[in-house]
Amino acid sequence: MRRHGSVLWLAMTVRPIEIATDLPVIRALAGVGKLSERKVMDLARNRPIGDGVVLEAETGAIRAYLHLHEHASHWAAEIAGDPGDQLAALIEAAASRVAPDPLHLWTSDDALTAALESLGYHTDRELHQMRRALPPGRLPDVPSTVTIKAFRIGLDETMWLALNNRAFAGHPENGNWCLGDLMERMDQPWFDAKGFLIAWEGGRMIGSCWTKRHPGTDHGEIYVVGVDPTVRGRGIGTQLTLVGLWDLHEQQGAETALLYVDASNDPAMTLYRELGFSASMTNRSFVIS
Repeated sequence: MRRHGSVLWLAMTVRPIEIATDLPVIRALAGVGKLSERKVMDLARNRPIGDGVVLEAETGAIRAYLHLHEHASHWAAEIAGDPGDQLAALIEAAASRVAPDPLHLWTSDDALTAALESLGYHTDRELHQMRRALPPGRLPDVPSTVTIKAFRIGLDETMWLALNNRAFAGHPENGNWCLGDLMERMDQPWFDAKGFLIAWEGGRMIGSCWTKRHPGTDHGEIYVVGVDPTVRGRGIGTQLTLVGLWDLHEQQGAETALLYVDASNDPAMTLYRELGFSASMTNRSFVIS
């Protein structure tokens, strides 16, 4: 599925990543916030071997890096660094490596968005980052039959994965998780089981609100909210979100809450606006064909 080799473009070389020599530089490029959590975790685990291309100047300096991550039906890509007028070459090299699979290039950078549009690429998906100040003005009103408890490490993993995959069936990022996906996030420095809130009813796990405190900032994130499809329509997701917001503020000291939501998810967009969130940034996926 991948084709190796280099592409020469106006005194710049686009070539596959070489882990031994490139990784420290690429990690520095990624450290400026250009890559999403998924891609940063790939780099931390030495995963991009064969799954990324770099733009290298004649001096040997790496100017930009395009990271590739395989999904079930397509490849997702993000760019760290500044490819400048070599953007087309970088994209061409990446697309050739994954062909004939589709390539979706994600960015929240306005300049890169404009450059992609000028090359004729179109947006097929938008992901909003939404924010609001804490504390929330609205108190949670959890049904008397529902109990909220912290995630129990070593006990709740299997049940939570089943719940998550039912709640996000067909979702390209949150769905179809395996134990490795969960454990990888639990191994992150920011993970705190006390902020991983689970809703129980009659001994059954019916929902969860996983929060994430961003170290070194006053930000807390509603990381993943999932509700079992059998209890949808009862307001469990709304109440779990409110519980998560209060926990972020009261227990974790966050002053600002953020979350990510697909722009096409009208019910979720409506809910979060009702809870006081507004869009602060948009990440767009461009179809590369």
